Amino acid sequence: SWYHALLHRAKASCHRRLREFQLALDELGAATMYFPHYTMGLLEHAAVLLDEGTIHASITHKPKC
Repeated sequence: SWYHALLHRAKASCHRRLREFQLALDELGAATMYFPHYTMGLLEHAAVLLDEGTIHASITHKPKC
């Protein structure tokens, strides 16, 4: 449901601030599993990849549909 996608993105945001990048990516994967084109989830995913230092991956990331 939409609520679960929002919850997973919020949890990912917290993990990102704590620099727990893999946990953040796992949460964002769960969020986009509910809604593959969830814009805020995809933007947060790119931000995590940028913070993690994988700049190329953040630009070329394509969600699994």
